[in-house]
Amino acid sequence: MSQQFIILSTARTGSNLLISLLNKNTKVKTDGEIFNFFSLKKENLISVLNNPKNYLNRHLKSNNLVEAKGFKIFYNHCLKGCLNFFRQKKSEKDFNQKFLKDLYKNEEILNQINIEEKEEKIEEIWNLIKNNKNIKVIHLKRLNILNTFISLKTAFLTNMWVTKNTNEISDPILKLDYEECLNFFKRIKNYEKKYDEFFSDHEKIEVTYEELVNNQEVIMRKIFVFLEVEYVEGKSALKKQSKKSLKDRIQNYYELKEKFKNTPYIYYFED
Repeated sequence: MSQQFIILSTARTGSNLLISLLNKNTKVKTDGEIFNFFSLKKENLISVLNNPKNYLNRHLKSNNLVEAKGFKIFYNHCLKGCLNFFRQKKSEKDFNQKFLKDLYKNEEILNQINIEEKEEKIEEIWNLIKNNKNIKVIHLKRLNILNTFISLKTAFLTNMWVTKNTNEISDPILKLDYEECLNFFKRIKNYEKKYDEFFSDHEKIEVTYEELVNNQEVIMRKIFVFLEVEYVEGKSALKKQSKKSLKDRIQNYYELKEKFKNTPYIYYFED
């Protein structure tokens, strides 16, 4: 049986980069966000809503040629409210029009089900993963959560989640709200702690975005050893979506930095 694993993380932490590097080894098969309900094809959404356990098992199975099989799952996936999120109308000033269109593409299906009942079943996904001790955990974090927040806000506005061509990069200047930043920082830190404890009895490796970008070969060798598969060298076709400094990306950078001066989050404002 192939080694099963998950990439545990949140959006904008380098998970697409990590998947592209893992899949350089043809004996590793890593799926994307299989529980990101807005991006699923209609038949897959129906499948996970009807039988979450079978859907999960299907994505952990592999043929004899695959030595490691996994997928990525974000902190907020399969939690209470995960389906209602896609039914709530969003402000057009904060989201790209195509993103909103994709977000509501499965609205007809969601309007026909009992949301609360389905969410209870979907929440069991976390326990199913936890109870399967054969599943190894790659916990991917980003040390600078402010960069995560900026990247997420930018992706919502541009609908650019991955980039292979530097000419396609769109990098708007953002005005950030202090309370929104603070709540995001706290939420991500709480998630990190929660899931470290939740998977404390699993084999687990922690990787940071910063390590993955700056020391790629060393980190990837460690991950391949962790998964017990051969290291395969390779470069990702994905491009970094911004090379600007924080003060050039945040319109009210100095104002925000001053407000965070006496908090544990002040170091996020250093490039």
